[in-house]
Amino acid sequence: MRSQRWSGRGPGFAALAALATAILDRFLHYCEVISTNGANYRLKNFLKAIE
Repeated sequence: MRSQRWSGRGPGFAALAALATAILDRFLHYCEVISTNGANYRLKNFLKAIE
């Protein structure tokens, strides 16, 4: 099996972006998105490390 994306004959970036958008739209249609506010533990640890 060969990927056409790397051979130059595959779909362009716009087609891949449209496909990714469609997949995410379908996925998020069935999901419940939880938005959180507050400190991100990865960012908090990073900020401590650079001090």
